[in-house]
Amino acid sequence: MKKVFAISIVVITYNFCLSQTSNNQLNQQLNEMKNSFILNDIDSYVNYIDSFTIESMGGKNNAIKIFREEFDKKRDEGFSFLEIDYKDPSKFLKRNNELQCSITQEMLLESPEGKMLVEYSIIAISIDEGNNWKFIDTYGKKKEIVLDVFSNISHELPIIPISKTPVD
Repeated sequence: MKKVFAISIVVITYNFCLSQTSNNQLNQQLNEMKNSFILNDIDSYVNYIDSFTIESMGGKNNAIKIFREEFDKKRDEGFSFLEIDYKDPSKFLKRNNELQCSITQEMLLESPEGKMLVEYSIIAISIDEGNNWKFIDTYGKKKEIVLDVFSNISHELPIIPISKTPVD
């Protein structure tokens, strides 16, 4: 029994470490962003979105409106976000006075077809040496498309496209 407990602790610790980066601020802000998303707190959620995305949506107020409409639409279509986790952070890269890394986002969601695990890259960017982070949601787009839209992103960052796996 003690051996099973010890193995469980090692596995849990290993999985927890995999989901964390070496930057405590980034870990905290990922958690805050995740919680605001899961709780449908759009006013807080947009504070974690990169400025290029916010500006391309017409500013913060319009971004809030667009995100709210999208969240409502997904809910009305039978989707709900159950859990979000992060894993496989890339190494930190410096490009044009930005610290950047990519992280695999895992979302467990309920859909009209059942539960599904969706994975793809998000990109974390800091302009103050890792104290504050903003995030680019790639929505699972191919790397070439992401780099074309976001010219500030390092070509060295790994960006994985979307994968969807049904969950029983």
